[in-house]
Amino acid sequence: MSGKMLGKRQRSQGTMHRTTSMASVPAAAKQGRRHVVEGPPRAPPASLLAGGGPATAAAADHGGVETAAFLKNCALCGRDLGPGKDTYIYRGEVAFCSKECRECVIEYYERKERNCSLTSIKDTPAVSGASGSDQSGASGSETVAAA
Repeated sequence: MSGKMLGKRQRSQGTMHRTTSMASVPAAAKQGRRHVVEGPPRAPPASLLAGGGPATAAAADHGGVETAAFLKNCALCGRDLGPGKDTYIYRGEVAFCSKECRECVIEYYERKERNCSLTSIKDTPAVSGASGSDQSGASGSETVAAA
């Protein structure tokens, strides 16, 4: 190589100009660049809290949309559900005031489903052995030979 490196060009001496650094900018100008509003954090609107708010507040915030009827009272004990209170929902259609109320109803529905499925199994008629698929072993006198 003849003194020149491939892919790089030589710098000319004394032609480099410095740019203004942030250290030389006055402090007031730096603060003017910030767009963040400082102050105490704001609470979210009542309509965003779980459990919804009064129908009038929800209607004002959402242009006429009211809180769904199932979000007003606990489905088990009937307590009022509202802003600032936790709301527990089951299957998207039943609301509760506590985990305990929700669990009681879930257990009730599960027992009901198990009882219905057991009842439907008991109600089905027994399949007769006419098709040759009887595997109960009640007719132990038959011998089957395999070739």
